[in-house]
Amino acid sequence: MTPVLRRLLSVVLLTFSALAMARLVAVKGLGTVAPVALRVVGTAFVAWLVHVLAHEAAHAVAARAQGFVLHGARLGPLGLTRRYDGWRLVWGRLDLSGGVQLWPRGRERLRQRLAVVALAGPLVTVALTLGSVGYFFATGLPLTSTPGIVAAMGALLTLSSLTPGSFSPRPLPMGSDLDQLRFDRRVEARWTHAATLQALVDAPRRTLSEVLDLATAERLLPADVGDAEPLVALYAALCMEAQTPSRARPRIDALLDAEEDGTGWLLGDLALQDGLAAVLFDDDLARARRRLEQAERFGAQPWFRRLLDAALAHAEGRPDEARALLSEWQGHARQPPFRAFAVPACAWAVEQVEAKLAATP
Repeated sequence: MTPVLRRLLSVVLLTFSALAMARLVAVKGLGTVAPVALRVVGTAFVAWLVHVLAHEAAHAVAARAQGFVLHGARLGPLGLTRRYDGWRLVWGRLDLSGGVQLWPRGRERLRQRLAVVALAGPLVTVALTLGSVGYFFATGLPLTSTPGIVAAMGALLTLSSLTPGSFSPRPLPMGSDLDQLRFDRRVEARWTHAATLQALVDAPRRTLSEVLDLATAERLLPADVGDAEPLVALYAALCMEAQTPSRARPRIDALLDAEEDGTGWLLGDLALQDGLAAVLFDDDLARARRRLEQAERFGAQPWFRRLLDAALAHAEGRPDEARALLSEWQGHARQPPFRAFAVPACAWAVEQVEAKLAATP
């Protein structure tokens, strides 16, 4: 569903609701309708949040049992996120959804493990909804009663969780519950990327190729360039490590050209990786400088570009400056949280720059 279609659907639903309320006020009077409307809206708000909290808690409990690591949780705009120095409370966008950020430990039986985690949330929601429906029918209360509203909110959340992520009002990078059960190539690629990151966090001294093989990364590359950013970054680093940058270059060019005006550290890092390959493998300094400018526009971390600056300085006959820039990059890269990702992804480049500098008086 495109953003324009989502907005159009929202306008239609809000207009319909406003017209229905106006007609009810005209028949019953504002003094009668307003208190009931406020009670129903307030009860629905609380019931929705309770359902979302139970839904996400079920995902988190199942994830722990299946060997996933919890890195964040959110209920509405309030969230908790795991940082290298502990948990932080964060305030996000104003909405009424929820979510948990999970990274799997290992890729063994990933589809089956993810299915258990994805099913846990809807099963708890359905159980709570069926309980509310049973009580609602047993007591004969109206739909606007608390049990009726709880049942309605549960049904709505069940429908929402079992809807494809393409219909979501905002992007769902890891897929909806239904997407995770289907486990298509896009979802598998995203969760493989998360598993790779977790493996690097658990053992930061490992090289990238020890965690993810090039053939698997190539198989999972999505056809849609705009959906390929995380895995393309890993794939590019693997190709550089294998000293075959030309394999990744068409993907890199397509992604960076498609996102020329985009932002994001991932795009910036990808531009810097390609710039390093241009210097170290092809002696193409013009391409490297172009990628350096792109990385700055994309918002790459200022310290991260120092490795490419070092490679360019050496190529231009400034070895002392190159050594200083490389030392600065290594000083940042060894600090948490960067050491888990920067060092493995750039080990191939650091090795080559160090070798060139060692051979230079």
